[in-house]
Amino acid sequence: MLTHRTPWSDRRVIDVLQIEHPIVLSPMAGLGTVDLAAAVSSAGGLGSIGCAAMEPELAAKTIRALRGLTDKPINVNFFCHVQAKTATDREEAWRERLLPYYRELGIDPEIPVPPVNIPSFDDVRCRIVEATKPEVVSFHFGLPDPTLLARVKAAGCRIMASATTVAEAVWLEERGVDIVIAQGYEAGGHRGTFLAQSLNSASWVIAVSDCSGCHAAWLTSVSSRKPCMSRSGGSPKCRLYSRLN
Repeated sequence: MLTHRTPWSDRRVIDVLQIEHPIVLSPMAGLGTVDLAAAVSSAGGLGSIGCAAMEPELAAKTIRALRGLTDKPINVNFFCHVQAKTATDREEAWRERLLPYYRELGIDPEIPVPPVNIPSFDDVRCRIVEATKPEVVSFHFGLPDPTLLARVKAAGCRIMASATTVAEAVWLEERGVDIVIAQGYEAGGHRGTFLAQSLNSASWVIAVSDCSGCHAAWLTSVSSRKPCMSRSGGSPKCRLYSRLN
């Protein structure tokens, strides 16, 4: 049983997100559940749900279901990526690279790869945000069109977005993002890169705090109480940065 509470010394993230504890649940598109997100929000953290891979109707239903389980702040996540174009030479190159493993495991190397078509944040999804008004909306792979971003802000939502380099962090801060999620490649190769062409380890995160306008605000690991950020790919190697007005 806890007999006392140690106050969190840096309250910037807590105050910006209007939560009790500096804990953010990863949206985990396709894996996260409404019940888990609601439990985190109700416990004083920021519960998140990944809507990027959902059709608009399902996204709206999911957000309303989450809102029905908690009256605390919630975060909904979308992607802002540029749709990838199929490159036959690249497809053939990676198949050739993996051919020994296909053979070793008895897998037909000609088996078709199912296409993955995840839409970027658009007008339809923006209307859902305007209708449901989650307290926080987070984006991966940059930000939506400025007009859409302005509509999200006008709905009263705080904005979070991920960066994998100092340049990306500054780019986001210059566009008025409230929270910048800094990710290194320790995030398991699952990162929201949108300007960078090379990988960066978590050590680059420290450099962000030296940038003009980027103010460090730590979250903490539930298990170790060591300064770290929400886990992605199993590695606690991310920090959040809060934009102060």
